[in-house]
Amino acid sequence: MKKWFWWVIVAVVAGMIGVFLLVGDDTTDNHLANYDPDTVQLTDYIWGFDNTDKTEADLDAYIAGKPVVVEYGDFQCSGCAYFAIYSMDPIQQQYGDRVIFVYRHFPLTSIHPYTMMAHRAATAAANQGQFWEMHDLLYSRQQFWVESADPAAVFVTYAGELGLDVVQFELDVEDSATYNRIDNDIESAGQYRINGTPTLFINGEVVDGVPSFEQFSSLLDAALIEMVTEDSSSTVTE
Repeated sequence: MKKWFWWVIVAVVAGMIGVFLLVGDDTTDNHLANYDPDTVQLTDYIWGFDNTDKTEADLDAYIAGKPVVVEYGDFQCSGCAYFAIYSMDPIQQQYGDRVIFVYRHFPLTSIHPYTMMAHRAATAAANQGQFWEMHDLLYSRQQFWVESADPAAVFVTYAGELGLDVVQFELDVEDSATYNRIDNDIESAGQYRINGTPTLFINGEVVDGVPSFEQFSSLLDAALIEMVTEDSSSTVTE
């Protein structure tokens, strides 16, 4: 046989071995390892809960018996900004820690050119314990940074305004761990077949549309009553 034929055989075998090692290697980067979108986790952004030095047991105690609201949002989405300012913010103030609020990334990069920058900025701020503060700035000033010639530079000024270590912030914005953190949420959104923002869940049940403050409040009141009823029933049963 000609030499070139043997080289082809060697290349094919080497490729097959490479695929086998890639599939079988437990060290392969898996963004969804130990990630369950149906469960609130320490890696989630949980309003009012500082996960620094906290354990899963601490989190379980914090969320026990409370309705869980999960939002998949996009920082460049105008509907998300409206919801954050006029529905979520007053809801959080009214219900406080009686309700668990979780935010997850779902940047729609195909229609929002600056959204990934914003999500990286929020993730970098989260590394310094100020995700929700950056979240509020990004939504309340959305029109400004969207129309800016250099949104990335604007986000750095926001980091300084929040008192973050700006040098570390800029490093974290570009860190691969930041992209992986965002990818976790994007990939989990695929499990729910989410295709728009904001998409909201209350105790795992999707909420239709973008609720007003009054509508959202009614839904939460119903969820609170339902959980109290279920808790009372289980106590009687025991």
